[in-house]
Amino acid sequence: MKDFLTAASMPDKNLCMDDFVASIETEPQIITLRREITDLMLLIKIPTHKWAINSLMLQNLLRTQVEEFETIVKILGIEWNTKLDTFGNAFSTSLWAVQDKP
Repeated sequence: MKDFLTAASMPDKNLCMDDFVASIETEPQIITLRREITDLMLLIKIPTHKWAINSLMLQNLLRTQVEEFETIVKILGIEWNTKLDTFGNAFSTSLWAVQDKP
C-alpha cells in the first residue's frame, strides 16, 4: 500500500455502494488522490468513471484527458451541481389522490 499513501485508507470510509465520495483541501492533493484511487481500484478490478469535481482547473483537466465528467450528479439522494457548487434534493415525489368509492 506504499504506492497509495493518500488513498489506502479511504475506500473503507468513503465508498458508498458504487460512489466514492471524498473531500480534499487542495488541487494538488485531489490530483494525487484521483491517480491513487484510479490505480487502486484497477488493481482490485473495479474501474472508475464519471468523475465529479468542483474545481474548474480539474474539470478542464478531466475534459482534456477525454474522461467522462458530469456537471450534475446524484449521490445518496443529494443532487450536486459541480459548476455552481450547489446541492439540492435528488428525490422525486409523487402525489396520489385517494378517492372515495363511488
